[in-house]
Amino acid sequence: MQEFGGSSTWEKLERVGRYLSAYQIALKNQSFRKIYIDPFAGTGYWTPKVARDQLHLALSERIEIAKGSALRALEVEPPFDRYIFIEKKPGNFSALQKNISLKFPNLLNRIEFINADANHALIHLCRSVDWNENRAVTFLDPFGMQVDWATLSAIAGTHSVDVWYLFPSHMGVARTVTHNPQVPPHFRKALDRIYGTTDWEDYFYRVSSQGLLFVEDAPSVERVATLQRIESYTRLRLESIFKGGVAKKAVPMDRDGRNMYLLFFAVGNPKPAARELALRLANNILE
Repeated sequence: MQEFGGSSTWEKLERVGRYLSAYQIALKNQSFRKIYIDPFAGTGYWTPKVARDQLHLALSERIEIAKGSALRALEVEPPFDRYIFIEKKPGNFSALQKNISLKFPNLLNRIEFINADANHALIHLCRSVDWNENRAVTFLDPFGMQVDWATLSAIAGTHSVDVWYLFPSHMGVARTVTHNPQVPPHFRKALDRIYGTTDWEDYFYRVSSQGLLFVEDAPSVERVATLQRIESYTRLRLESIFKGGVAKKAVPMDRDGRNMYLLFFAVGNPKPAARELALRLANNILE
């Protein structure tokens, strides 16, 4: 088992799992094939770092909490037509194959395991799958700033994939947007990569004239990258490519009382009926 997270990890898995179940029930009579894609599948299990007694869960729920997103997706009824599990680390990948093979042997003919970088694998899938015949849900659950904007653009371009995205609001962006406006080059490159633009600088910094005594004094630049502004800017960026829309609320995922991530939902299909259904399901889950 991988050791990470706590009660917020359980919460995000619960929310995504509820959507997968609702999605499969709502679309069970549709003719297209339905795919679940897990680009950061890990080993299939996880162990919380915090003491389990702190989670205030019954013993049966403590057993349930050990299941990661991959195993939870395989439990959804009716099952997806195809599952794609991506994991980059060889050790985790081998454990993932073993764990799933032991627990879900009846679904192995529907499962594809890919040992590769999530960004490369997702872009390839977006280009190779016939999206006239398929629809998908993917759960982007990185440990940090691993998801490239080019990957999100490829997903959005399919017009067929709904996305749950655990965005590194504090874990990545807030720590990278330094109080000194001269952001180090490696931090700047990371922000450009996850946002696909340099416009974040205009949103997270502003010119301040406070304290100027003379007109000729040079204005100072101050950091205004609050978590609220990070959420607002991230939503604007997602809305620029996901034509089906983005859920009105992003759920904060806390650790030690601090907002470390934001759980976003974006709709791939811009058709009104598909958009309305997906947003209704997601908004109910995100409330």
